[in-house]
Amino acid sequence: MAGVSSGTLASIRRRAAGFLSDTCDISRLLATFGKMGESLQEYDNVASSVPCRLVKAGQQSLGLVQVTGAQETLQERYLLAVPHGTSIQPDDRVTHGGVTYDVVTIEAALTDKVFTQAIITRRS
Repeated sequence: MAGVSSGTLASIRRRAAGFLSDTCDISRLLATFGKMGESLQEYDNVASSVPCRLVKAGQQSLGLVQVTGAQETLQERYLLAVPHGTSIQPDDRVTHGGVTYDVVTIEAALTDKVFTQAIITRRS
């Protein structure tokens, strides 16, 4: 935040933590291979019980089409806010309330450096 001292920013982050009323787990894809050299999709938990807030962000039409039965539907997008500096990146998985989501992108341009924000979609 331009013009805000690091002490003030730290104070704002502490107060803003109260808005992160839920928790989630973050897992990351491991680069592992099977006995025959095949790539395995295994995820490792990188953070548990991370304070968060999940907000529905709408539907995305740019390449996030999901096929349900014989019909295409637009995937719903969600905005995930976690404490600033939380290790989260595209292709991570987030579990919130027993539901698993894929991290699509990290919102770096529209952030105020109080939270780390990511756009996520629900796994089908």
